Amino acid sequence: MRKTLNIKLQPSGVLRTCIFGLAVVGLLLFNGCKKTNLDYTTDYREFTDAVTASLIRLVNIGENRHIVVNGDSLTNFRYPPANPEASPEAHTQVLPTKYFPSTGQLGQTWSVPIEFITPGTPTEIRFHSGAILRQKQHTFSIDRDGRIPMDYYLLKIEEEMHDGPNVIEVPRDVTAPSRPDHFKIRLLNFVRTFDNYMVTPENLMTPMTLAYADGTPVSPETTNVPIGQWSAYVEVPYGTYQFKVLTADGRQVPMAGTSHTIQLATSAIPDIRHRDPDNNNMPASTGLVYAEMQTYQPGGVYSIAVHPYWMKYNAPGAGTAWIMTDVLQNAFQVIRDIAPPLNNSYARVQLVNATLDGTPLRLQVGPELETEAVVPTAYSRYLTAVAGTRQLLVKDASGNAVIQREVDLLAGRNYSLWVYADENQQLQSLWVSNNLAASELWGDADDRGNYGDPFRRRYTFPFAYRFLHLSADLDEITFTNQVGSPFGSTSTHLPFGIAKDDNPYHFYLGTQYADELVFMLYRSTPTESPGRWISDVTGLSTQDMIANKAMYTQANRNIPGMEPGVYTVAVIGEYQDTKKNARIMYVKHTE
Repeated sequence: MRKTLNIKLQPSGVLRTCIFGLAVVGLLLFNGCKKTNLDYTTDYREFTDAVTASLIRLVNIGENRHIVVNGDSLTNFRYPPANPEASPEAHTQVLPTKYFPSTGQLGQTWSVPIEFITPGTPTEIRFHSGAILRQKQHTFSIDRDGRIPMDYYLLKIEEEMHDGPNVIEVPRDVTAPSRPDHFKIRLLNFVRTFDNYMVTPENLMTPMTLAYADGTPVSPETTNVPIGQWSAYVEVPYGTYQFKVLTADGRQVPMAGTSHTIQLATSAIPDIRHRDPDNNNMPASTGLVYAEMQTYQPGGVYSIAVHPYWMKYNAPGAGTAWIMTDVLQNAFQVIRDIAPPLNNSYARVQLVNATLDGTPLRLQVGPELETEAVVPTAYSRYLTAVAGTRQLLVKDASGNAVIQREVDLLAGRNYSLWVYADENQQLQSLWVSNNLAASELWGDADDRGNYGDPFRRRYTFPFAYRFLHLSADLDEITFTNQVGSPFGSTSTHLPFGIAKDDNPYHFYLGTQYADELVFMLYRSTPTESPGRWISDVTGLSTQDMIANKAMYTQANRNIPGMEPGVYTVAVIGEYQDTKKNARIMYVKHTE
């Protein structure tokens, strides 16, 4: 007899797990057939990897964009999606790389990492121009061990350039100035010829001279530097300067800047309100050639290089309109060869003789520093003094002390000691701290009176004016322009012998800087502004504040209505029925 066995199979734990796993995989495969939008993100953070630099540096005055070293692309050749968190001007920023951690592209200077330098083996470097559709490239080799400071100036290689060198090897000085309160500076003349589409800017192919703002050459060493050559370094006292570069015949060379606009015939800032009298297809010239003001700190080492740069000009458009168009022109750039240390040691001090009938005065700072003799209505050159508590002594022509006071000099500050006469014709002094950073506070302060850097605006080409009242016979005064309009709170209701310190500067902005400005004096009251015009006091014209008008006329240029700088304008002298000799004087604090 046959037996039938009924066996009931129960799935084991392993089998149950396998079945569940297959079900999950099947579900995933099923869902994988659906169309899914994946949220890709781009990492815009800067690289923080440490890179050890050699003493070999690339100086990119040709606006080149990309670099390849020994076959390795070190910059980012690709543009990422727009960065939604970036500012509007950086909305399509290039992703950073290890060697260019901020921008992903070649900037003005770059020190070659030591990892790319092998003694006895040349380092091959290829750089690419900025244009994408017409990109050019150039390859050169460096056969150095990276222990001797050397610069390789990468020049412009775009198709508009005429034949000439693409790279120039230039030794770099990395030693500090022999005088610790000075900085070093030199001039490199790498001007070139080029083509522009349908226009021809003025020819700047000449030897070049480095000059101060008034056209005075800085040194014989930096005068008439030949094309393709560079000067030796010279030492200059630290301070705020508007350096200019002049051609052999005294014409001013523009400074390279972001979207800077030039008038083709003169390289000056255009006055688009008017047409050029000699060429109706271009705007008139203001006479002002753009050159930024900058504080050159003690211990710094700088180079100024002249080379073609992409700028803008105004091409004629429909009717009276102008069209902004690109143009190549030789322009100068400032390069830091050694970043200056923080100035914790020095301040600058000058004497202003705001008297009319007095004798020449001298200012002594401590036992070792003394200015030249300063005649009435004039001001001295700056002294560089060590920061700290100092005794100031003002002496007359006979050497007698007429003013003595103790002051605290803060490092990095700029001071003027104004000496003036009170109502009894006794000499008094006013100690004023000058803001040569040419900055002002914008917006409202917080509940503790703090503004902070986000509300500070700085001007690199400023027309900054501060106003002082040093005429004892006038209780209160207001400065206005030639049509009687004050300059806001900076020039209204000024008390005698007190310097305002809350946003004390008036910054003249916009197209107005093409025009002459005349400072007029009014007698105001606490309830009346500007008050009554004091016609006995001659107004001060900004054109009369130009230190060297011959710098313009000798170069066949029109004299501008005003020059950039940081100024103080003051009324001094007496204004009584028996004696009215009050007048307006000025001090230009930048050089």
